[in-house]
Amino acid sequence: MRCSIPFRARTFIVAQVFAIAAVAADHPAPLPIPDVEAKTEAAMKPYTELIEHTDAKIEMVPVRGGKFVMGSPDSEKGR
Repeated sequence: MRCSIPFRARTFIVAQVFAIAAVAADHPAPLPIPDVEAKTEAAMKPYTELIEHTDAKIEMVPVRGGKFVMGSPDSEKGR
């Protein structure tokens, strides 16, 4: 069977597939966060997301769904 992808491109694609597989194999499973999944909007609550392999944390807060206007109106001074 003949392949229409040039040899150099095929080599790159194969290398990328192996690189992705190697990265996935080297990383442990994500850190578990208890009670992070909410079944209802009322069950949503703040939690802290730990950034793996760092001391960094992100404070997560529930935000109600809805619509908002982004940006400022044309009439705003210094817009």
